[in-house]
Amino acid sequence: MQRSLKSVRIVLDEEKILREGKYKLEDLYAYLDEIAKKANLHKEDKFTYTAERDEEDMSHIAIFTINHAIDNEAITRNVKEWYWLKDGVITTDVIDESKMEGVGIWE
Repeated sequence: MQRSLKSVRIVLDEEKILREGKYKLEDLYAYLDEIAKKANLHKEDKFTYTAERDEEDMSHIAIFTINHAIDNEAITRNVKEWYWLKDGVITTDVIDESKMEGVGIWE
């Protein structure tokens, strides 16, 4: 039986980032691509990174989210959507969960 496909979808508020001019949009996306690579995730599209279908798939998603992105204020203050997915279906709303746990800096 094949394992389900785990992924993380993170959508930045591009209008806000461009309007405020505090961060460069391309730098934020480059950062997400870089940490995805470190976490052994593969870019599926502009907003979605997928893990290999193996026993470490959730570890890779967690490394991307918990070890890197959640600690970057430029990301957390400018994220519009952030979900963990299983076969394309939302399993965790990272923003809501993080706020409930008191993790990250949010607007």
